[in-house]
Amino acid sequence: MKNIYIVIISLFFLYCKPINNANNCTENSQFKKQFFSNINYIEKNISVKQDEQFRTSLKFISKYAYVSYDSMLNYARTYPIGIFEDDKKGWLKWYDENKCSNIQFK
Repeated sequence: MKNIYIVIISLFFLYCKPINNANNCTENSQFKKQFFSNINYIEKNISVKQDEQFRTSLKFISKYAYVSYDSMLNYARTYPIGIFEDDKKGWLKWYDENKCSNIQFK
């Protein structure tokens, strides 16, 4: 019976994650500012104007996370808002998963 408790306790410590990972996180604040600035620009201008800055913001984000460029192959050559909303979820998920790895500019 003691062996079972030892195994259970060992497995508990083996698979338990540390509660506080904040000390291990090295987040690049300049990258964060630039990344979210580009997302905000896209969000503000998606229904107003999709100019060169809009495309530059998409290009910046695409260096790190997936952007559905193929959806822009429509007649108007615009980035559809529904696709943007789906892509944005992916961008935010990517950032959340990678923020503590001190992301560097490409």
